[in-house]
Amino acid sequence: MNAKQKWIIYGIGLSLFLGGCMNMDNEENVDSKEATGEYKDTFVRVQDYKGDSYVLRNGEEADKIAEEKSDEVKKAAKDFFMETYKTDVKVRNIVGNVDSATVFVESTGPVHFFTTAIVPIDLSQKKGCRG
Repeated sequence: MNAKQKWIIYGIGLSLFLGGCMNMDNEENVDSKEATGEYKDTFVRVQDYKGDSYVLRNGEEADKIAEEKSDEVKKAAKDFFMETYKTDVKVRNIVGNVDSATVFVESTGPVHFFTTAIVPIDLSQKKGCRG
């Protein structure tokens, strides 16, 4: 390949590269857009979220039992984290799902984290924690 052909190829490549990058400033930044419509009030910072108004499918019956037996469910979740991870946790919220309760917890030790635990509920006998 001679020098003239190389310069033509470089020129075409540079034109395509610059042509593709020319319109980048005109694109809307997705991160800077505010939420609108029905989801406007559903976004919250992770640090501020406590699990409130969290709903799982088919959890109405288990949710009622979990609320009635909330002391037992809280104790089961706290015992699980203490036995398994040797970590003390604070229960933030309890949400019923198909055949269990999802328990939102926050650690109270030097390592700070938020997580969930699933506590099984025996719906056939309307009891709190099974097992």
